[in-house]
Amino acid sequence: MHLTTFEKEISNVILQRGKDYFSDGAVIDLQIMDNGQCFAIVEGNDDYEVEIRLGRDGEILEYSCNCPYDGDICKHIVAVLYSIKDKSPGVRVNKKVSKKEPWKNILDNLPEDELKSFVTQYAARNIDFRNRLTLEYPMYDNTGDKDKYKKIIRNVFKRASDKHGFIDYHSAGIVMQQVFELLSIAERLLNNDNYKEAFRIVTAVAPECIKAIQAMDDSDGGCGDAITHAFELTGNILNRVHDASFKDEVFNWLVEQAKNDDYDDYGCAGELYPLLIDAVDSDKKAAIVEAFLDNRLKYADKKDGWSREYQTKTFLLLKTDLYSKTNQPGKAERIIQENLHIADFRRTIVKKELAEKKFEKAVELIHEGIRIAQKEGYRGIENDWKEMLLEVYQASGNIKELRKTALDLYYSAHDSMKFYRIYKNTFTPEEWPAVLQGIINRHVREQDKTRRLFPVVHESLANVYIEEKMWQPLLNLLQKSLGIHSLLRYGDYLVNDYAQDMITLYLKAIEVEAQRASNRNDYMKIVFYILKMAKIKNGKEPARLLTESLINTYPRRPAMVDELSKALNHKALN
Repeated sequence: MHLTTFEKEISNVILQRGKDYFSDGAVIDLQIMDNGQCFAIVEGNDDYEVEIRLGRDGEILEYSCNCPYDGDICKHIVAVLYSIKDKSPGVRVNKKVSKKEPWKNILDNLPEDELKSFVTQYAARNIDFRNRLTLEYPMYDNTGDKDKYKKIIRNVFKRASDKHGFIDYHSAGIVMQQVFELLSIAERLLNNDNYKEAFRIVTAVAPECIKAIQAMDDSDGGCGDAITHAFELTGNILNRVHDASFKDEVFNWLVEQAKNDDYDDYGCAGELYPLLIDAVDSDKKAAIVEAFLDNRLKYADKKDGWSREYQTKTFLLLKTDLYSKTNQPGKAERIIQENLHIADFRRTIVKKELAEKKFEKAVELIHEGIRIAQKEGYRGIENDWKEMLLEVYQASGNIKELRKTALDLYYSAHDSMKFYRIYKNTFTPEEWPAVLQGIINRHVREQDKTRRLFPVVHESLANVYIEEKMWQPLLNLLQKSLGIHSLLRYGDYLVNDYAQDMITLYLKAIEVEAQRASNRNDYMKIVFYILKMAKIKNGKEPARLLTESLINTYPRRPAMVDELSKALNHKALN
């Protein structure tokens, strides 16, 4: 985005709200630095801090706000952009555009010893300032305090907690912004080859976050993401470092973290465990990791059901990765052969048989996998095996079994049209019409069974009509449902050839929705449907007449009348 054109790239709703904030004087403090950094305070439900970084010619490089809005850009940022634009119209933002502010002038003239004295006293009274100083200038810290980042993070979490020690959703969003800022500093340090300082940060973030997440509303996953990102950075550090003693330090830390069950319990171990394998560069480290995995397998064996199966699979897969990395293929192969009841291992053997074109053996292994999945009630894994069967039958040219499996998946799998097309492609154009009619007849029978209870469009049948471009039958299907959502979903396929029919369907469906509507949100949806209908050829006049009719029909619903009256002034109806 650019300071002169940002309005074109932001949604109208957010743009207008931001402009209103700017016009109302909500931007109460704006500081534009010579290097393009801009800092502002925006009044709202709270006072929000906005930071924007601009390029030499007004390009908007970065922006952030500590409000809880989870979209790309919030109204507070927009308000500040308007304020910056207002203060520096048509000039480069990193040039002096106005008289220097008093505080900047003081900094230019203040003796160094007095400035240091002021900073020292201010830092003593303001913990946020002390933290910022520590984070911005780690290269000048020679105290050797390895726990300084842990102290900062602990303090951030502590200050965000309520009297019971819990961090609510709103506070969690604010506090995690600070944690991610810390991770950004770690990335910057790593890019400058200061990998030791970067490692100090990630070794603070991961363990402190896994403690905090247990007393936090992490509904948006921010804390979990921070842990994952910390481990990703650890992997980057491992890949770039050649210092043997430091790699040993990283390895030992990873082993320590891997022993903490909380990472697994909160779904954060997916990045951690593979790092153990990546960090192995000696027989001694391999033995440590192998012992750790064996211990985990013993622990998993004491569990029941799905948890036991999941953990067993996880740590056996890690063992095969370890053996592969340490050039012990025989041990890896033994694990696979002894655990063919686990789908991941069975797939490895199947792929090997396929590569050697041993199709019968591959089919045998897959069918056994299907039986195991059916016994355990794992429908998703069962369908995965059937998809692999398709690959075998396609590779071997077994059309009969290919059709059987593709049709089975079409009726049972989520991505059914993919299998529909595979099935269709096994027939000639002359054969297909009769086969197609059989599929349609089956869907019609299924629809007739459910229509009495659920008078909606049969999705599978509608998808077949769309795939085959059978527009008249699709229209007939919509005429039997009278549902607005069906019109929205399938109507665009019909508006060109059946405009008048679609207008008629929209009129009936909107009237039904108007009868059901009970709040402003419902009324706004009705307006949306009306405007949608108005875009159909010759739909403008019926849409306008319907709007006027609804206003007259529901005069005791002032919110509805208000929304419909707005619609009458919309360009789509004029």
